[in-house]
Amino acid sequence: MRSMKRTASLAGLTKTGSSGLARRWNFCAPRSLTLAMPPLSQPDEADCIARAQRGEVAAFSELVTRYQDRIYRFLVRMTRSQEDARELTQETFLSAYQALPR
Repeated sequence: MRSMKRTASLAGLTKTGSSGLARRWNFCAPRSLTLAMPPLSQPDEADCIARAQRGEVAAFSELVTRYQDRIYRFLVRMTRSQEDARELTQETFLSAYQALPR
């Protein structure tokens, strides 16, 4: 069994696997030249909410990750203060977490 060898070049990354075949990843190449990667699966919003209601902290964390930037940007526009917007964003998610039926 050959060891895994990785080298970086200007054209992209070359990976030689145990089969001895080289594959090339080029993040700047057209889509047709890159290897297809499976899409990352994200649970839908309703699933995250249902899991958060059952007490799963990871599900609520996923909701925070999805919406914190959007809420923050909205609040910056409303308050015209980044500090106030950060504080209000935290309060928004804290209120949402406390309001979850359990």
